[in-house]
Amino acid sequence: MPEICDSSSSSGQIMPDYGVMRCLLPRRTTPTQLIWLVALATPAALAATPDIDSAPIWSLPATGRGTGQQQRWLVIHDVADTPTTGLYHIEVLGKAAAMPPWQVTHLAAHMAVTKDALLRSVDKPLKRGAVYPETFDNALAQWRASGSAGAICTTSVSKCLAR
Repeated sequence: MPEICDSSSSSGQIMPDYGVMRCLLPRRTTPTQLIWLVALATPAALAATPDIDSAPIWSLPATGRGTGQQQRWLVIHDVADTPTTGLYHIEVLGKAAAMPPWQVTHLAAHMAVTKDALLRSVDKPLKRGAVYPETFDNALAQWRASGSAGAICTTSVSKCLAR
């Protein structure tokens, strides 16, 4: 197998083979450097995938800047079929930052989305943000009436909204 890293030291001596670690760490690594390396790498390593089934309302990345900024979130509905279909049915809502909380816009009344696409899309769970479900219910009924042949989002909610 070809070597990825140069196994010789600057003095021409052959270094012992420590596998990948030889490539990642400087030739002389102190215990303090190792502690810092572990401390800095741990948060990234522990960052878990969100448990999408733990909450029905999730924030999405905001759009725009300044006064044009829009807060966006999604509400997961109709989870009874999710284990068999693998699809989540969501509505996507938004509100301009300067607007009162009751002036909510339906960015997507219904969207069928895969779990992977949903996981790529959400930021954090929210405690509030649900609206009356009639708009979603009507859109879901239309999607089902089309023989479930409607579009299914497999990339991310933001990309599917842009279509």
